[in-house]
Amino acid sequence: ATAADTKSNEEVARDKQIVKLQIERRDTLRQMLKATKASYEAGTTTVQAVLSAYQVELDAELAVADDNAHRVRILEEQVNSLVAFEDRIVNLHRQRAHGGGIEALLATHAARLQVEIMLLQQKNAS
Repeated sequence: ATAADTKSNEEVARDKQIVKLQIERRDTLRQMLKATKASYEAGTTTVQAVLSAYQVELDAELAVADDNAHRVRILEEQVNSLVAFEDRIVNLHRQRAHGGGIEALLATHAARLQVEIMLLQQKNAS
């Protein structure tokens, strides 16, 4: 191996720091998603805020995924979580409760479909 092929100790240390920061960011975004969903349930934020939190959390999860199988598991978990959230919106819509408007329902449905598409694309990549 040539010097160009081998990472320096500094590069290895930076790579480890990057992974550490990515994991910390992912963990922080998991907490943000949980808090945003709780705020939605309390009627103090919008479905768009929740869906945005889902998206940035998903991006952070995928950034630390080790391999394709890990990415597939992450996407499957996200689909399941969005299905549960979508079911919650459907129930609110049926009850005509706060947060159950047709816009919320359609936005949540579209977000879930996007993640399902990503999941199928990831499975095709393996």
